[in-house]
Amino acid sequence: MAYGERSGKTNLDIDVLGTSLRISVDDADSDHVMALLKDYRSKIERVRKNNGAQLKEDSLKIAILAGFLLCEDVYKAERMNEESSSRISGLIDRLDGLLQ
Repeated sequence: MAYGERSGKTNLDIDVLGTSLRISVDDADSDHVMALLKDYRSKIERVRKNNGAQLKEDSLKIAILAGFLLCEDVYKAERMNEESSSRISGLIDRLDGLLQ
């Protein structure tokens, strides 16, 4: 991964599944983008480990399945957030009732 700097921007050269691309991100976001890339690569490895023989290194299918796993993570996080918000609202209502 190569880095290039210009006026508050960082160029990141990314190689995933044999495809290279360069993206430009704000300097402040480069660590965040690298963490996302690391997570995506771990999903790719999970797909390869669980389905490697079936996919036979089909990069597009691997990328699609890894993206699907990331969507699943987002969905679970959103559900947890909704449940937490609901519980917090319930607790606030109970506290309000006790204070009145």
